[in-house]
Amino acid sequence: MSLEKTKYKSVYKRVGKKDTTFYIKYKKDGKSTEKKVGTLKLGMTETKAKKILDEALLNIRKGISEDSVLSSSSSTLTATSKMSLNKLAEIYFTKFEKLCEEELHLEKAFKQYKDLEGIRREKSLYKSFWSEWNLAQIGFHSITTQHFVDRVIELEKLTKTQVRNLEQITLPKFSGKYLSNGLILIKSIVKHTKCSHNPLELKDVKSHEKTDAHEKLETIYKRLKAKSVPRTSYLEPFQIKSLLDKLKEKDVYRQGYLMTLIIASTGMRPNSVLNLKIKDFLFKDKIIKVFDFKRKMNYYCNLTPLLSFELESFIKDRNLDEYLFFSEHTQKVKILPRTPDYLADVINEMFNKNRFGKDRLALYSLRHSFATNLVKGKKNELKNEWDIMPVSIFKIQKLLNHSTIETTIKHYAKFSPDFARDSITAYEESYI
Repeated sequence: MSLEKTKYKSVYKRVGKKDTTFYIKYKKDGKSTEKKVGTLKLGMTETKAKKILDEALLNIRKGISEDSVLSSSSSTLTATSKMSLNKLAEIYFTKFEKLCEEELHLEKAFKQYKDLEGIRREKSLYKSFWSEWNLAQIGFHSITTQHFVDRVIELEKLTKTQVRNLEQITLPKFSGKYLSNGLILIKSIVKHTKCSHNPLELKDVKSHEKTDAHEKLETIYKRLKAKSVPRTSYLEPFQIKSLLDKLKEKDVYRQGYLMTLIIASTGMRPNSVLNLKIKDFLFKDKIIKVFDFKRKMNYYCNLTPLLSFELESFIKDRNLDEYLFFSEHTQKVKILPRTPDYLADVINEMFNKNRFGKDRLALYSLRHSFATNLVKGKKNELKNEWDIMPVSIFKIQKLLNHSTIETTIKHYAKFSPDFARDSITAYEESYI
């Protein structure tokens, strides 16, 4: 079977029934040389072959043997891609655990890498999707794009049974966002172990080089992205009040009540709430110093009167370096690993009996509720005035510590308050 030309000079391909093989041709000392550089199934493309050719020619001009360059490239491929996925994952997690240990002495705002909790979540994710996969023990170079497509479809079919309103219902076992994170994790493992084989990467695959598997994977990415759209449901102010009242009924819910009040009053993320220490509450200035784990930075929230009042007795005579929330295990000197389970139970009991999928409410929904209610405001129709004045979308961005206004607009601009229409009408009347 003869070689076919590609759009790049001196880069060729041989299209077979099972795979496409790429070759480069060049001259050295007047002699023509032909080298096989890889196959489509192992991630080779015309563009990658051209880069290998350019690197080889550059090193020939420098007097470096092209054979050593190509053999070095091949050895890199062999050293990483022939390892199993489980072995690559082991290297990946070991790397970040070590980096995490090196940064233990640093303040959170100065850390560059994942913290121990982030590593724990990724390990749990890997265990759910990949560690028991029948292909996780073979050489990674043998795993194709189609294998990953089949695996995701297999995972999407897994379901779980729950009892709601005395009836059994069947739900997907994994959310679209969780599945999407599972694929992102594999990309991270490939990147940080410097594995040259990446069957999940589509960016370097030209349209004319795409296989059916590439098309299917692209469709999966789009489908999972659509499924992972954030929840749009939120709690109205009267619903938040009923939730807080419910939590105040039991003394054992005291910490859960305060967590709920903090998120409802500030829009803080739950993991930031768990990270709060007594010293982060600046009562004189009426602000709270918050660490944003997502952006790895500190920012400030307003300390509201009700929250300030509720905290006074809870933190009385406490050490400033103690964590606000604690358990018998953490003893106030370690961060509480997660919010109490009873919070989810109470929210489900009160609001989720007839809600499904993205419509279900969670503790995180209070952050969404904070922003949505402030953007919408609350108008007293009888008095024709605002009980809650709408807040500018730009101020909401600052309150939520979003990195860009686009993020805030994407989620909250749809709640354009009626006062905008009133203002436009008043503006029009000023010049007619």
